[in-house]
Amino acid sequence: MCALLFCRTCNKERNKKGGDMSAHKKRTELNLEEILANPDTRREWLKFQLALHGSSFSAIARETGFTHQAICSIAGRRYGNRQVEALIARTIGMAPAHIWPERYTK
Repeated sequence: MCALLFCRTCNKERNKKGGDMSAHKKRTELNLEEILANPDTRREWLKFQLALHGSSFSAIARETGFTHQAICSIAGRRYGNRQVEALIARTIGMAPAHIWPERYTK
């Protein structure tokens, strides 16, 4: 599994200043369990992982017949769908229960 530096401050500054990294203030390194425990960081991490594997939420939506918004909700926190979760997990080479432990440990 690749290491990931995730910095919300940096991403916000990059969006505001058009890519200028001089406003970068601090980096927070998170391990995979911390990333997957937070629905907001998990969604962004999944988007990143799908891109690394040549896919996207839009591609998953086209393949499953769901809307892009539904896929984003499933990837984040709102709803669970075993078919979509399995497809996302298979695309990035992980088990759905590892990505969404709260949905699979009951």
